[in-house]
Amino acid sequence: MIGIAWLFMLVRELPLADYGAYVTFTAFLNIFVVVGSFGLIAVAERYVPEHRSLSSGPVLARFLTRLIALRVVLLAVACLAMAGFSAHLPALLSIEGMADTFLVFQIVVFGEGLCRYIETIFDSLLQQKYSQISTLFRYGTRLLALLAYPLLSDEALDLFTWITIEAVTVSLGALLALALMSKIVRQARHEEGERAGEGKLDYPRYIRYAAPIYLGRILALFSGIEMAKLVTTKMLGLEASAVFGFCASLAITLQRYLPTYLLMGMVRPLFITAFHSERPQKRLDFLFSLIVKLNMFAILPALAVTTVLGDGVVHLFSSGKISEGGLMLTLMLGFVVSQALRIAHGMVLISLEDGKGSLLIAVAGATVFALSALFVSVYGPVALVLGLVAADFVAMAIAGHRIRMKSYRLNYPYRGIGKLFIATVGATLFISLLDLSLAGYGEISRVLAAAGLGMVLYALLAQSIRPFTDEERGAINRMLPVRLFVW
Repeated sequence: MIGIAWLFMLVRELPLADYGAYVTFTAFLNIFVVVGSFGLIAVAERYVPEHRSLSSGPVLARFLTRLIALRVVLLAVACLAMAGFSAHLPALLSIEGMADTFLVFQIVVFGEGLCRYIETIFDSLLQQKYSQISTLFRYGTRLLALLAYPLLSDEALDLFTWITIEAVTVSLGALLALALMSKIVRQARHEEGERAGEGKLDYPRYIRYAAPIYLGRILALFSGIEMAKLVTTKMLGLEASAVFGFCASLAITLQRYLPTYLLMGMVRPLFITAFHSERPQKRLDFLFSLIVKLNMFAILPALAVTTVLGDGVVHLFSSGKISEGGLMLTLMLGFVVSQALRIAHGMVLISLEDGKGSLLIAVAGATVFALSALFVSVYGPVALVLGLVAADFVAMAIAGHRIRMKSYRLNYPYRGIGKLFIATVGATLFISLLDLSLAGYGEISRVLAAAGLGMVLYALLAQSIRPFTDEERGAINRMLPVRLFVW
């Protein structure tokens, strides 16, 4: 909710061209954080859960300390290198006159990159409370700064001022994340060595796994939503980038801050441990089905709303700055659905240590995206989004083949997915009828009433047809503080 509130306020406060530049800067950040990781993200995702389960506390503490120290050094070197090119890179992105802003932005890149990496480790350790504290503090202070600015200054907010404010808040967030991680490391260091894995850390194994994953993720980034933002800025200008970026940020923020994605951090390490269980096929099937249905359950009602009310939603949340973005927002939510399916496939590949499969997927995705970019001059950003969705389906086909090569198989929960689509169609038709019946009311009342009642109907329909099995409902409720999942 903090992330969504911050997104809505920022697009209202900044001039549209400045917001378009900020979209481009954040796209650069998201690409650079992965490129500058040199495979450490893949190592943390795959081997921190393994050491948590199999190694002694001192071995885990040593592993965590070395990972974070190396991440800090690599981030610092990479950001300093980018600062040296601050006079030239903004011009390459078709953003003129923002060299100083880009230079300050490197502080944001360093702090955000470090926070995200530490939060990945928290999730891998099943310490979601620390991950959530870190995320809430970082985004909460950013939102408070945005709220306080009009009260403390009479000048309109511009991009340089906002980047400076964000550099301060993200630096504070990085200090908090490091403090929380140091607490975990101290606890692990004093833990009794009761688990079997007392041997040395196997760095050659980590490199063999992480290298193709890292290359694959670089290719995936250059054929993903962040590259689509950069292409839009370069080919269509800052205002087109602002519209595309706002719709993309709205969809991705909805994806990232839904309860489903808070549970995702808990589930990803479970895929790793499932592979080492007595019945890995059964456990992987269960987790795969759970992840697929949870993501679709959360995203499909939003897709029903934007299919009917997309232009009104974008106009409302941007305070009238963007009037025609409904189609783009709907397509972006469709991309979120395809991404959810692709992520589930990726989790299985990670558990099987199939780094080469991830690399092949990235190559195929980059090829499909490059082909879609050829049509931007004719169809605009729509061509890019359709290319992203097509790349996801190609990736899933390759992932399924690679999983079968490992003598495993993916059993899709077709029955549950079908029930979710039935609830979505019912909600969409209801929203359409309600929107027509409220045509005489104001836009805000009409959009909020139709969207709210439509999502309530979706929840009721889904509850009546039960897309989740009893075992899945039990597993979800065990991860919640209150047993309220009834679907």
